[in-house]
Amino acid sequence: SVHGAIGLAPAPERPPLTTSLTTGSASGMPNTLVEGHLPVDHVMFVVHGIGSSEDILTDNIRMLQESYNEISAKIFPDLNFRVEMLVVRWREALTKLDVHQKLKSVVPIAPALSGESNPLRQFMVHRIVDYVYYTHDRYRRHIMRTITSQLNELFADFKHRRPDYRGSMSIFCHSLGAALCYDLLCRKYMDDKTLLAAEGMLIEFDVENLFTAGSPLGTFLHLDPSLALGTDIRTLPFRVYNIFHPNDPIATRLEPYVDLPFVGVHPVLVPYWCNMGVRSSTAQWLGTLWSGSSGKKVVLKSKDANESPNIENESAHEQRNSVCPGGRTTLV
Repeated sequence: SVHGAIGLAPAPERPPLTTSLTTGSASGMPNTLVEGHLPVDHVMFVVHGIGSSEDILTDNIRMLQESYNEISAKIFPDLNFRVEMLVVRWREALTKLDVHQKLKSVVPIAPALSGESNPLRQFMVHRIVDYVYYTHDRYRRHIMRTITSQLNELFADFKHRRPDYRGSMSIFCHSLGAALCYDLLCRKYMDDKTLLAAEGMLIEFDVENLFTAGSPLGTFLHLDPSLALGTDIRTLPFRVYNIFHPNDPIATRLEPYVDLPFVGVHPVLVPYWCNMGVRSSTAQWLGTLWSGSSGKKVVLKSKDANESPNIENESAHEQRNSVCPGGRTTLV
């Protein structure tokens, strides 16, 4: 692992680089736009993972932008790099399907003994079912067409606002969204474009970077070598950055898939910017995933209250909850 520490000095206050949140996009979500009189340095499309409701996604997008502004001001005060964040919301297309209502009807949601609804059942209905859709080709293609349509519409709207933009584009995607976007990008560069356009799965702009956070892509690639046309990741014309937390039960590595000897090479440590790597135990981290209908958190306490984090085994930090203001910053 690569370890390091950054000494932070007080930075002068300055206005946030990107401040405008607007609605009415292709996804119906608030996008983060650079104010019209300022130049845009980069465009990042944000694609969520499983079970993302409108409220959670809206809240997390705002937190993502606030975190970006704070990091820029405190750690890179001399770097004026303005990023537009354009949001894709694909899950709504699934909730409108007739089969989705039928699936909900067959899952028992009986009250637990405590009198509250069962959070595990809720988790299954609102999140895990997305993986069930993904395993069926018909519904997976429906999701991929939805993502492609929204990406292209967001890109067209951006070019209408910024016709002179010549910079690069990135996609930041979480969980299942990472597997979907990787598949789409591999097809864009490796498949027949005429056929893809006819299927509604041709992304109409070039992507320079794909950031995958908390992604099961490594698992899917091992289980199904034909995924993404069986493309060798080393031959792709875009860079892939795989960010994960070692305690995340969904996230997997990509390096051993590319070259097996990487199994013995530790991932690079990326300290979480807000607490620089200091965090709670695995049990406490997992406990924050569950909450009842009342919103009360169910916390799993560590056996040792004074347990310190095992930094030696920490890899890239995809923090779900932090000890600083701002709380959750991931897209769930």
